[in-house]
Amino acid sequence: MKVIITGSRYGHRSVLYWMEQWVERRGIPELWVLGDASGVDMQARSACVLRGWPHHVERVVSGVTSPQRYHDRNQRMVDLCSAGDACLAFPREGSRGTFDCANRARKSGLTVYVAPITRQKGPNRRQEERMASSVIENGKNLC
Repeated sequence: MKVIITGSRYGHRSVLYWMEQWVERRGIPELWVLGDASGVDMQARSACVLRGWPHHVERVVSGVTSPQRYHDRNQRMVDLCSAGDACLAFPREGSRGTFDCANRARKSGLTVYVAPITRQKGPNRRQEERMASSVIENGKNLC
């Protein structure tokens, strides 16, 4: 199974936790499919490198107008996967690119798991981790 990680450029507190929960409960994916931005992408890349997990970083093509180049990159990430694979989304309020990637994944038959949206006055880390764990454990498609 391949798993896409998509999320905000500002990061998300639960990225590493979700990835570790995924590995603990379902095993190491055949491939983590990641973007090349800062924030969640960078957090996921670091986790993969430090743990020796197989991963692929899909880069944004330069010279194409934004935001189209990010939509194109998101589609390439989805195209690397097939029905039955998964997408873990880590949005913040207003994360258009994250939801774009998650929606593309859902339309291609991937199961999409969405972490609780991070807000300035959002849940504390322990509550957020319990919610994330519950989503993965119960296999809920929240997108």
